[in-house]
Amino acid sequence: MIRIFLFDRRLLQEDTPIDFGKAETERISAIRNPTRRDESLAALTALSELIRISFGDVNLEILRDKNGKPYFKNSDISFSLSHSGDISVAALCDEKYNLIGVDVEKIADRANIEELSQRFFSSDEKQEFIKRGKAQKAFFDIWTKKEAYAKMTGEGLASVLGDQAHRGSKNAESICYEFYNNSDIYSLSICCSSKIKNVEFYNNSSNIKIKNHRTKGVKNDGF
Repeated sequence: MIRIFLFDRRLLQEDTPIDFGKAETERISAIRNPTRRDESLAALTALSELIRISFGDVNLEILRDKNGKPYFKNSDISFSLSHSGDISVAALCDEKYNLIGVDVEKIADRANIEELSQRFFSSDEKQEFIKRGKAQKAFFDIWTKKEAYAKMTGEGLASVLGDQAHRGSKNAESICYEFYNNSDIYSLSICCSSKIKNVEFYNNSSNIKIKNHRTKGVKNDGF
């Protein structure tokens, strides 16, 4: 089971108790930009909710590897975090040894998407981009899939740029979703190291609406 929490950080409560260990607390405290700090806190709050839903009241400590990929100490449960615009996202896979990556991007007009596609897309991705009319949404769908894969492997964005992209993706599965937060449109992709059987969505705002989903069990829970 994969669970995704879409969190509108504007609804973040300052007194929300979040404790993922000393290292993560120090990392958050070191973020001086208030917006960046709230983005991280919102994602961790969402992750905390997913843990409660999946496992009940358990204490898990977050550490980070040499590439900055977060993981739970002494646990085989995989998770991933992302943020864009007003939305922070946490994704959790409760099946042991299955890796997961998530990326979210607010779809916004960018004049240079064709240039970026030429620089950073693989040959197959360029063909898909052209087939979809070089649309803004097509660009962000492809980009979020790339980032989700990079987060799943932990190898970083540089590992999925150009024709070297997704070299190991035959052993992974990706799904891309579209959702709205009021009038803002977002592209969200998840990538898992095994077949994606079921996905549940949660959120903290009734303004967040999933447009399309190809899996069962979509839930929209506020708190």
